[in-house]
Parts: sequence; C-alpha cells; structure tokens
Amino acid sequence: MPAAEVVYQYRNMRALRIQSQSNIGDAFTRGQTVQLSDVQRDATLCVQFEAQILYAHSDGRFQLRTGPFHRRFLDGYFPLHVSLELRFPSALLSYVATSPLPRPGFELEVKDEQLRIDAWFAGKLQIEVSFSLRNTGGP
Repeated sequence: MPAAEVVYQYRNMRALRIQSQSNIGDAFTRGQTVQLSDVQRDATLCVQFEAQILYAHSDGRFQLRTGPFHRRFLDGYFPLHVSLELRFPSALLSYVATSPLPRPGFELEVKDEQLRIDAWFAGKLQIEVSFSLRNTGGP
C-alpha cells in the first residue's frame, strides 16, 4: 500500500507519538493522525498518546471506553490486530468486567495493577472496561 492514514478521534487527546514501526517506509504524526507511506506486508505500528477515556459514574463505578478500532479500505474491512495495556491503581480500583467478553481472538489478562487485551478481528471493535472503587475499609 503506497500510503495510509491512522486517525484518532478522541476529544481530549495529546502527545501522540510513534513508539516503533516495522515494514513501513516513513511514518510521522500530524495532529491526531499518523501518516504512513510505503506500507509493506506484516507492517506494525506502535503509538502512545494521552487521552481522557475513563468516565466516572455517580455510584462509584468507572468505565474506560476505547475504539472503535477498524481498518477500512473501499467497501470492506481488513483484519486488524490491537493490543492494549492498561495500568490502574489497585489500591483504589477493582477490575469488574470487559466488553466484549474474552473469546478466541480476544484475549484478556488481568494481573495486579495491569490489564492486557490482545485482539484479532475484522470489522469494528469497541472495548469497554469497568472498574469499581475499592473498599478501603476506612471511616
């Protein structure tokens, strides 16, 4: 593919940067996009950015929403691999659930203060992770 563009549509996003790339001739950021040229087979792109995607509810629950992820070309979707690593303060928050539920192609690992999601899919993927306030036993 001679050129491609990765577009992020988070309202409060900043500090988009490319962490690594392979099998891509050139990659650079412009606003909330990553511009790619000379994209080869098995190309990978790893980015990092800051965005407000955690929402508080009045009952003490928190919901992290990210996506939709998709790779569209003309009238169809291509397979896509998305890996997310979330770190959270386990002294304050407890992991509750993830949507979609784990299944083949959507792996979930929760350990200590870290949550990892590894997803292979075609189409659109929206990920939601729910947390609750940890009962600290205080007054």
